[in-house]
Amino acid sequence: MALFLYSLVALMPLATVFLLLLVARRPAGQVMPGAYLVTVGIAVLVWRVPAVQVAAASIQGLVAAAEILCPPLGPWATPLGAVGNPIRGRGQPPL
Repeated sequence: MALFLYSLVALMPLATVFLLLLVARRPAGQVMPGAYLVTVGIAVLVWRVPAVQVAAASIQGLVAAAEILCPPLGPWATPLGAVGNPIRGRGQPPL
């Protein structure tokens, strides 16, 4: 029985998005922060995740979103060996 209740609680963020986007016809800019707050509330109150871990995961999510939205910054965020040396080019032997 507890597993079933936890499953329903886990679906609450998705249900929040569904209800607010499709039923209430709210814009995504208003719905997603609400779903985020529901998710944080469930994580902290139901599953007792430490607030520091929730904050760290939130920052990690912001960084991941920034990497997706700002592709020109992608090559500068990786080590030079992964993308090739811009001065010598790819496939050149090391000095």
